[in-house]
Parts: sequence; structure tokens; C-alpha cells
Amino acid sequence: MANREDLIKELYSNMIGEEKKPVEDERRYHADTNSLTVGANLDSKVTSKRHEIGLEKEAYAEIMMGARNYFLTKDIGFMVGDVVAFRETSGFQLTGNDSLRTLAMVERNIEGIKDGYCIISWK
Repeated sequence: MANREDLIKELYSNMIGEEKKPVEDERRYHADTNSLTVGANLDSKVTSKRHEIGLEKEAYAEIMMGARNYFLTKDIGFMVGDVVAFRETSGFQLTGNDSLRTLAMVERNIEGIKDGYCIISWK
């Protein structure tokens, strides 16, 4: 049975569409910061965080159908390459439907948008 770190490596590879890479020292998950380290120098190169956003059924359906590929949200430190888990809700209850997206763009300081908010977009 695979250990937790191997499962996380496989999940991350599947999320970004990479094939499995057998190199043991290539990725390291940091549970305290919910981030992943990638590359030869694992102690200095944090590349990805995971964020969760709850969405009503209509907004969730738009994302799933590809009708929406952007989202206006409070800026909680999003960075290009971060993974966002969109979680479908019905009222205040989670429905159990989730969708993972890798951020391709984060726009801040946009005229007409309140300070502290940003627009995120994904692949």
C-alpha cells in the first residue's frame, strides 16, 4: 500500500496532467502550509498551494460546463500554479461535488474592483 506522500505525488501529477515520474526526491508535500515543493532544491522552492472555494449549484455548473473560466474573489494570496478546489454547495451544505483547477492567471489592482479582491482564471 502506498504511503500518504506517494498518494499526494500521484494526485498532484494527475491534477496537472503529467505522467508519473519515478524520481523519489522530486516533490515534497508540506502539511503545515498546504503546499508542494518541486525541483532539485526541495528546501527552497515552494510552488503550489491548494485553496477551496464554495459555490452555489449554478456557478459550479457554469465552471463544469466550461462557460466560466474566471472568478472574482477575495484575495487570499492566490498565485499562478496554485490549485483551487471548487466545492458545490446547496445553501450552507456541501453537496460532495468538487472540481480542481490550476490557476493560469491572477489579476490584482483592477480599476473598479474593491481593494483586497482579485480575478482568478484557470486552464
